[in-house]
Amino acid sequence: MLVRHLATTAVRKLENPNYISCCVGKIIECKRHEDADKLFVSQIDVNAAKPLQVCSGLVDHVPIERMSDARVVVVTNLKPSKMRGVKSEAMVLAAEKDNSVTLVTPHEETSIGSKLHFEGFDTIEKAPRLKSQLWHELQSKLRTSENGTVVFDNHALVDEQGNAATSVPNAGVR
Repeated sequence: MLVRHLATTAVRKLENPNYISCCVGKIIECKRHEDADKLFVSQIDVNAAKPLQVCSGLVDHVPIERMSDARVVVVTNLKPSKMRGVKSEAMVLAAEKDNSVTLVTPHEETSIGSKLHFEGFDTIEKAPRLKSQLWHELQSKLRTSENGTVVFDNHALVDEQGNAATSVPNAGVR
């Protein structure tokens, strides 16, 4: 009985992208990682007690000037990890198309710290930490639509007012 419950729970999580906890952040500091040529280390304000420290492999794709003060979409419930000795507490979403990478950006009216969710799915009040395998399964279904809206199986990533997060059209999101 317990095995069936665990399997059912895993399937429900896999079918509901709102297990990905996304919020709006603002990069308040960005610098190159001292020990990794392809990584930025950013401090991101998500309207919490302290900024999140995030390592991102965007050096070859996004100029540091574009990173500084950028409003971004942040995944906050991944297991913290160390990247070349520096702790990363979250992940910045970006869209990739034809070897070009662009940041996913929230709607201009969406406040820093605002939670985002995928329309058409039950919201998860406090999403648990995502295990790596579940994250990769869910992430594989993230993309942008023809108009650049971030979607999961055609369900838009939006704020409470329905304003969508966007990037370049017809791209994969990672």
